[in-house]
Amino acid sequence: MRTRAEFDEFYEQNLLPHLKELEVERIKCARKAYLYLIPYSIFCLLLTVTLVKNIGFALFDAPGEICGSYIALIFGIGYAIYYAIIKSYVSDFKEYIITGIVGFVDDTLKYQKDGKIKRKEFRKCKIFKMGVDTYSGDDRVVGKIGSTKIRFSEIHAEYTTNDTSHTIFKGLFFVADFNKDFQGRTFLLPDRAEAALGWIGTKLQSLNKAHGDLVKLEDPVFERLFAVYGSDQIEARYILTPSLMERVVNFKRKSLGAGARELHMSFVDSNVYIALSYSRNLFEPSVFKTILDPQDIRQYFDDLIFVLGIVEDLNLNLRIWSKMPTQAVDDDLESQVEGGESAVDPLPASKPGVLPYALPVAPFAIGEGVSHAAHGSGTVLACVMTGQQWAVRVDFSTGERSVQSRFLKGGERKAHLISREMQVEYGRPYWKKD
Repeated sequence: MRTRAEFDEFYEQNLLPHLKELEVERIKCARKAYLYLIPYSIFCLLLTVTLVKNIGFALFDAPGEICGSYIALIFGIGYAIYYAIIKSYVSDFKEYIITGIVGFVDDTLKYQKDGKIKRKEFRKCKIFKMGVDTYSGDDRVVGKIGSTKIRFSEIHAEYTTNDTSHTIFKGLFFVADFNKDFQGRTFLLPDRAEAALGWIGTKLQSLNKAHGDLVKLEDPVFERLFAVYGSDQIEARYILTPSLMERVVNFKRKSLGAGARELHMSFVDSNVYIALSYSRNLFEPSVFKTILDPQDIRQYFDDLIFVLGIVEDLNLNLRIWSKMPTQAVDDDLESQVEGGESAVDPLPASKPGVLPYALPVAPFAIGEGVSHAAHGSGTVLACVMTGQQWAVRVDFSTGERSVQSRFLKGGERKAHLISREMQVEYGRPYWKKD
């Protein structure tokens, strides 16, 4: 990844000449904006005062739809005037400056100033349950960091009630192929209820089934920051290994330092979706402030490095257990070939119905009786490798729980190879027969 020192050199040699030209254009736009918007603001103020004098306060006592429509009309016309004035300048800035910064950081990335993550893909993340009535965005970047395909853009999604728009999400929306295959859905949402209400908040969270069942994990720091829901308790733990939870916690702190307000994540269809709420636009130029301040231009570079760093922060390039192709391996590998070389190492040839790689040995067999110091006796339902240790799902008399294998005692511990039939439950792929 590029350093700040390298960027400062790039700024002096490549960006500064363009910025000086754009600064002249910016000053013209600012003057024109003042010339049009100040008289328009005065006109709107006088119009409002006149209406109040003639019809009293009836305008504001009118139904919300009328009052809201009046205010929306005033601001809508004002914004249309402002946008028409700055449109050309903003387009040129992105064409020369943002495109240049993206290419400098990684020349394999493709930047589209007017592109955005499609509405269909935004809804596919399943994080936000409200219907989207208004959807806009820009600054789409697509590419590959190591073995991980990524795409992101700024998004503003809204829903409407009684002609009033409400923000669902405004910020940066990031999508990447995750380094493990899975079938279910897992969601990481800001934990507001437990932070505010303690155990009562936890109880309320468990009653909320909009994103599936509440998943309780063993990392107390992670639990304080996120409420985790999922369609499959076992698979959620397969995805959220102790290592990944630690990385997500660190990324959450890093995102706050980068100006993000909230972090939502979901794992759907073997992709990870990350929604970072921002109050500012990340890649928009200033109109009423000089663009010749190196610190301001460096902020665009820092924001881009932060977003691209998600791959490293979450260790998405680690592909030890993941993306093991099934019988369609040839098609899958072919889709990842670039320049005549495969992006992943092909698996050794294997006969149909035979696993082409060795699986680890589980500590307990399915159905084996085990005991726990606090929960008593129970029966093993499943074992899942999470990082360097096993999580065991046990049916205790008090209910089902996931416990690390080192806290359990069994009868006769026999080495138990996972059968192919159990791979789907474990979240691991297996070599299918025709």
